[in-house]
Amino acid sequence: MHLSSRVCRKFLVLVLGAVVISALAAGPALAKGPTRSSGNAVCFVTPNPVSNDVNGATYTVVGAGFQAGMQLSIFVGTGTILMAVADSTGSFASWDWAQTQPNGTTDVYVYRAGDRRMTVLAHCSFLVS
Repeated sequence: MHLSSRVCRKFLVLVLGAVVISALAAGPALAKGPTRSSGNAVCFVTPNPVSNDVNGATYTVVGAGFQAGMQLSIFVGTGTILMAVADSTGSFASWDWAQTQPNGTTDVYVYRAGDRRMTVLAHCSFLVS
């Protein structure tokens, strides 16, 4: 038996073991599929509808059912990001100027701040006119 064939077999077993371990480790992560909402949290916007024609008009995104102390990122429309922290009851409120929003229906998505998977915790929408 040659030294090179023994080294080659050991290398092959090592590579095969690495492939098996990586497949086992990746299996649960791949099986999860797309991220989904927890289903407990809700949000809404007040006032609804809101006018973007009035100078100084604001809207407020309100939410409930979140974990107390959770830091939240609130994506409004296509470019506004609001930040909030859920209080001891799991509620939050965050406002912005209505003039920054275009006319039409605007979607609001609430995520846990820093969540790289972007799991939607709550979704609502409001009308801008």
